[in-house]
Amino acid sequence: MACNITVNGRALACKDALGGIREVYMAKWIGTGAWAQPSGGAISDAAEAVTLYQFALQAGSSSFTQTVTASTENGSVFYTQVLALSFNKMAATDVSEIAELNKGRLMIVVRDKNDQFWVMGHVSGCEVTGGTFVSGQAAGDLNGATMEVTAMEVTAAPYLTTTSGGNVTFTDGA
Repeated sequence: MACNITVNGRALACKDALGGIREVYMAKWIGTGAWAQPSGGAISDAAEAVTLYQFALQAGSSSFTQTVTASTENGSVFYTQVLALSFNKMAATDVSEIAELNKGRLMIVVRDKNDQFWVMGHVSGCEVTGGTFVSGQAAGDLNGATMEVTAMEVTAAPYLTTTSGGNVTFTDGA
């Protein structure tokens, strides 16, 4: 069976993009089919009403990486999406909140520094795969928590085109 591959090329982009992520929005996973089908690398809306909760991040402290894994021997390709988060100055309520996030599958939207919203784990959801609670050692060390969240998908994270109205509600952090 032959693949239909469309290649259009890519011009050199302008130098107007920033690295890093601004914030993430998370909620409990509501199941496969929660998001509308992607088209052209974008999702227009959630398939049903969902409220995502903001987790603000310190500038330069967190990242979102998608790694392509392909096997010519097996004829497979998938994308491992990893969100590395760092939260500073933790309180008991923060520890409790992160402990709850560690327990289940999540829906996550990542807002990058270019104000683009990426739907992580849009088909299978996301799982917390690691993290730490740290006191730090030196005065300038992190006193807080780190969290690593992973998703594996057949496609790269699609861009969310609807960030107001529709079925998705973004709620600011407490």
